[in-house]
Amino acid sequence: MGLPAGLLGVGGGFIAVPAQQMVLGTKLRNAIANSSSLIVFSAAVGAFYKNLTLSNVAGTSVLESFRLAGLLIPTGILGGFIGAIIMHLSPIRLIRTIFICYLFWASYSNDYQAPASA
Repeated sequence: MGLPAGLLGVGGGFIAVPAQQMVLGTKLRNAIANSSSLIVFSAAVGAFYKNLTLSNVAGTSVLESFRLAGLLIPTGILGGFIGAIIMHLSPIRLIRTIFICYLFWASYSNDYQAPASA
């Protein structure tokens, strides 16, 4: 899932959730939860590495980078809890419609501009 998601520039959930439903027959809510659980681990590793190497790119110190991450982590956790509560309280048809609309939006909101032909 990582390779296609990386090539498309989208999160792994765009591929993992439909794949779990079609291939494994997983219910939508369970597929979303599975995808989110896996993303937590890969995001933690990626964020840790990025914070260690940010000074090479942006000139930001490692300490400043981790301080910023420390400020963002609590809001991410809170947002995750709120999102999970909303997902479990919402009708499955609404969740599916929002997910499909989000997939369409992601497929059309590409900032890529082809190079001009010579």
